Amino acid sequence: MITLSHFQRHQTWYAALFLCSYIFINNTINASSNIMEAQRDGPLTFMLWEPFVWEYSSAIGTLLLFPALVWLLKTQPFNWQKIPRSLLIYLFASVIFSLLHVGIMVAIRKLIYIIQGMQYDFGLVWFELLYEYRKDLWGFLFLIVVIKTYQYIVSQLTGEAAPISQGEDTPQNANLDRLLVKKLGKEFIIQVAHIDWLESSGNYVNLH
Repeated sequence: MITLSHFQRHQTWYAALFLCSYIFINNTINASSNIMEAQRDGPLTFMLWEPFVWEYSSAIGTLLLFPALVWLLKTQPFNWQKIPRSLLIYLFASVIFSLLHVGIMVAIRKLIYIIQGMQYDFGLVWFELLYEYRKDLWGFLFLIVVIKTYQYIVSQLTGEAAPISQGEDTPQNANLDRLLVKKLGKEFIIQVAHIDWLESSGNYVNLH
């Protein structure tokens, strides 16, 4: 049975397992759907393994780029005070994401096709890049929502404050630039530098 403390210690691995499982199950369904839809029109015009190569190569590309997306959200969080600037940053990042994703999956497909003694044709480059960006933009936004939702759920379940070790009177390496804040019965560590302003609220103080 998975305990909360075990989840806290290994939450990165749990997140990776969930992400890999979801993407590969989803792409397996897509590959099998391609085969079933093609069979409606008669004999298959492609080898049975090809749709799985198409879908799995895309899945591998997405997984390889996922850490970069987490890094983007950490280093360039969306600034609601400077919306146009943030939109430009994320739009540019989505284009780079799509180009890298296409590059990875096409390279994998070409390699597998060469091993099979066949040739993979990506098609008309500008048209296919536009076609793939249309899908990658949606995937880019979906992954951002997944990451932010996961981070929020984890923060609400576990809080952000680590308990003091047994026998200690005060935490070691205490940071005087941080505050311990309670919200919804959980404890969170807030950096003072991230506080824009304070607001009086009865017997409490709201941090913004």
